[in-house]
Amino acid sequence: MLNVMIVDDEKTIRNGLAKYVKWEEMGCEVKSVAASGEDALKCLGNTDIDIILTDIVMDGISGLELIDKVMREYPDIKTIILSGYDEFDYVKKAIDLGAYAYLTKPVNLEELSECIEKMRKKILEERELNVIKNERDLFKEECFLNKIVHGAYESRREIFAALGQMGIEAEETDTRFIRVHLDKENIGGDEKIGLISEIHAGILTGRGFCFDSGIKEITVVIPGAEYKKYVNAVSELIDRRVGKDSYYISVSQNVTSFEQWQKAFINAGKTLEYRLIKKGQNILYFDELNEYLKGMELLTDASEQKIYELLTEKMVKELHKYTAELMEKCGNKFTWDMCIEIILTINKFISENIGAGSDFQQVTLSVIRSILYKVSENAVIDELKDYINQAVEIINNNENMQEHTLVSKMKKYITENYSEHITLESISKAVYAHPVYLSKLFREETGMNFIDYLTKVRIDKAKELLRNSSYKIYDISYMVGYESSKHFSTVFKELTGYTPKEYKRVSDV
Repeated sequence: MLNVMIVDDEKTIRNGLAKYVKWEEMGCEVKSVAASGEDALKCLGNTDIDIILTDIVMDGISGLELIDKVMREYPDIKTIILSGYDEFDYVKKAIDLGAYAYLTKPVNLEELSECIEKMRKKILEERELNVIKNERDLFKEECFLNKIVHGAYESRREIFAALGQMGIEAEETDTRFIRVHLDKENIGGDEKIGLISEIHAGILTGRGFCFDSGIKEITVVIPGAEYKKYVNAVSELIDRRVGKDSYYISVSQNVTSFEQWQKAFINAGKTLEYRLIKKGQNILYFDELNEYLKGMELLTDASEQKIYELLTEKMVKELHKYTAELMEKCGNKFTWDMCIEIILTINKFISENIGAGSDFQQVTLSVIRSILYKVSENAVIDELKDYINQAVEIINNNENMQEHTLVSKMKKYITENYSEHITLESISKAVYAHPVYLSKLFREETGMNFIDYLTKVRIDKAKELLRNSSYKIYDISYMVGYESSKHFSTVFKELTGYTPKEYKRVSDV
């Protein structure tokens, strides 16, 4: 329903319009009547209004002055002039100020109804366009943010060029990253979109960004100066929407330039891995865990991927040998740090691929605590060996873990990131397995190669957008992962037999 305000200094007219016009049939409701322009402006501060019907000649603020103020302060409100004066100067002035229509008194109810109906359609169309524009803007932001935190831009110049090209307003200032891990089974895409929208509208209000950064994760970019206020607000919202025991938040160090954003994002992610040590805490700060994290660079992304591959292939002897080499290379000073890092990586693999639940997490926590109290390096290494054996036993008890979980994760990654530049290499980093192995496994499990599946997902999404949205074809091509609309059209026709334009025309019939 659209909300209507009637402004007229004649009580009979304003009450008559409120009572005798069939507002409900037109999808409207009279929310307020005002006897003067001053009363109308006061009411606008407390009531959401979509349409104003106003007289011109009134004591105090005239109808024309009211329209002028409304257009400047509430530009989305539509106004209709109702006047006993059918003079050209009045009409011209009202239209110049932005009035939608000028109707003369006595009011012809049929003429008014037609005018309201046209206005209602226009308002709804504008709202739909605004929704599309907002979705497009958020999509562009998400693309930019995911690229910057994953190191897709090679220089400062590229970052600023991308900001300009996408029309994104961002400045280099004190900034922190909040990474929210949603530890909830089968959290849906719609639920994440809802959380992101609420954070944008209710918390950030134009002072930061929020985007989908992983299968069970969203990331919030916040002003560094007031970061705890934002962290607490995000935590309270997630508490209400997901539940206190179903999420963890990690907060990065403060950074001041775009080139540092990737590092802040990574450090927030590494901080998150220490949630087992800080059991009972939903919020973890990089600054507070910095002493723990000093040795974390010892375990590189390549080392983590190697551990994932050995666990996936159930290569127990090789895993023991490889972790022993890592422990030896790190030196005596960092034995404890490296051991904890290896354990957290194995725990992460078990959690993502098997979901062994709280029992195994409790084992992990117990082992880490035990290691922190060990005096000798040999005792630490023995604890690690025992832990690896327990992890491998759990993996061995899950016969189809390797194939099904990896292929499922690949499909989910593609479904959630089809708009990005996806390669086997980028997926291999996300699921911690070798690209060649993934290619072979995906074909065996699905009967399709990786590229064909990715293309199918993209074209299916494009078909959905062509059927159900007002986006331009070049926008849709970008939204489904094609930088060239010409290439997109070629691929689309190869798979569907239609060009995108032809498909949209056929779908609309």
